[in-house]
Amino acid sequence: MWIDNPDYNVYSMKVTSFANVYGNESYTEYHGCFDVMGSNVTYDVTHLYDRIHPSICEVYFQVSNPKDWHSEAIDSHYDVTFENTYYLTNTIVFSGRIRRTLVGYFLLSRYPGVGLIQESEVKEALTKIVGSITNSLQDLNIERG
Repeated sequence: MWIDNPDYNVYSMKVTSFANVYGNESYTEYHGCFDVMGSNVTYDVTHLYDRIHPSICEVYFQVSNPKDWHSEAIDSHYDVTFENTYYLTNTIVFSGRIRRTLVGYFLLSRYPGVGLIQESEVKEALTKIVGSITNSLQDLNIERG
């Protein structure tokens, strides 16, 4: 989702799914940031896994590019709220002075019992996605600030 946001409103995205997972699962969260093709990428990951069910690895991300897109992320932050493991309901809220920024979500999964999706795998997927999006935006020649 592209957020132009000249009025600096607060944006949120809610992802709800029926996971049908009870209390025998493992749960982990992590976050990070890195650069791809001149863009700044920040991400939050929630990962639910066990030996019986396929893993659920949800990735929320924000991409900004102050040079090419004139992105602003002054005092901006986003929070992911995790509610439960039966009906997964995660809400991400982008607030502060966020402008000319891409935000998104994707899901990764593994067969039961295979284990965690490693952070390096998440970063590899993000690199491919962000690279593709960045190239598409350049092809569209988005209006500069």
